[in-house]
Amino acid sequence: MKEIDQSSITNVLADPKVRDTIMKSIKEIGDCQIRIAGERSFISEEIKALSEKYKIAPKHLRKLAKTYFKNNLNELISEDEEFQILAETLLGDAESAG
Repeated sequence: MKEIDQSSITNVLADPKVRDTIMKSIKEIGDCQIRIAGERSFISEEIKALSEKYKIAPKHLRKLAKTYFKNNLNELISEDEEFQILAETLLGDAESAG
């Protein structure tokens, strides 16, 4: 880790314009974090309500929403097919032996 030079930090922060610029960004980041927390709360509440109403596991609803967001359904299907082949080949033998 790089050693912090206290004097250079003090020199930079001595300029009121720099301090104002940094504080403006810090406040914007803080506001953004508040919005993110609110959105996470909404997502959790929505998933819980859907799960209770339609008896769908929350993990599946989360995965559906994430897949919709990332627009990667074909990629997931391909990965699942590969995993299915691996699991059936490797674990299918283990089940019959066990």
